[in-house]
Amino acid sequence: MKILKTSFFIWLIMSLILYITSCGPHGMMTKLALQKMKPDHNYGKMDTSYAPDYSLNKSWLVSNNLNKEVDIFFIHPTSYKKNGQWNMAIDDTATISRTYRRSIRRILSIFDGLGNIYAPKYRQATFYSFIDTKENGEHAIDLARKDVLRSFDYYIKYINQGRPFILASHSQGSLISMDILPIIYNNTKLRNQLITAYVVGWPIGLDYLDQHPEIVVCEDSTQTGCIVSWNTETKHAGATLVNKPSLCINPLNWSQEEIHISKMENKGAVFFLNEEPDTIPNYIGVECKNGILRVDNVPNKDYLKGQYAFGLLHRFDYGFFYLNVKSNAKLRISEYLKNK
Repeated sequence: MKILKTSFFIWLIMSLILYITSCGPHGMMTKLALQKMKPDHNYGKMDTSYAPDYSLNKSWLVSNNLNKEVDIFFIHPTSYKKNGQWNMAIDDTATISRTYRRSIRRILSIFDGLGNIYAPKYRQATFYSFIDTKENGEHAIDLARKDVLRSFDYYIKYINQGRPFILASHSQGSLISMDILPIIYNNTKLRNQLITAYVVGWPIGLDYLDQHPEIVVCEDSTQTGCIVSWNTETKHAGATLVNKPSLCINPLNWSQEEIHISKMENKGAVFFLNEEPDTIPNYIGVECKNGILRVDNVPNKDYLKGQYAFGLLHRFDYGFFYLNVKSNAKLRISEYLKNK
């Protein structure tokens, strides 16, 4: 797969890295941040480590059977920042710990209590993979993809036991989800088990949906067997991750309509910037515009200082709408079980 080859899109991803590393929009800091993340070698055997064995509990971040009627299968975003390898070693305890603190705590917690939860470890590609121009990044992303596909295959064959499930993902996880969705939709049994897929924080291009007409996009808050996706930015963002016409579902009304939805419909943003999470009801209003979820002026900017740059709100794709997503997942589960 050819990815991110234009200098324009590289610049956009550089902006994302700035936001993640909180380096600020200074040229020298940008170069230092990028060089710090770039592996000093071409992709090779040393980058693969050993493959996770998904029959072992240690190969899962979360494998929690609570005897619920439904499952949540979650693919976490990138948390690997190191430059020693193009892919995280599966036993990299520091990165795994960061993944728990960030992805599991900030995103997967949305689904707590709603179902049995499964989240695989995988040899995720390092951040620099997404701006590499020499195919090293493509190899790294492909390895991550293969791990997740194997984990999903194992989950379906040996864990799921025919239960309905939600697929949830973010960023690198959502990029990989785009390879899982056709597997689901082209298998009648799996398609009938899908409650919904929250494929957030990576552009789901309209061209991709044209290539996969079997994939169903959600039209309202109660529909099941469908997908939702959005990428969050300010109205006047100086950079974007959405470089082509893409799907945008507004998480405040679960529609593609390009209309502004008031912050009064926002049940609550939840932030994990301190030890205890902070919940702020009616936090922010949004609208889908040209395939991007555009937010109103971000309140509490001092509180979020250093957490985003150039108007990219990638980190808060779920957090700004935390309680809306939780409520919606509950609703879709209820609708699915009612109509089963």
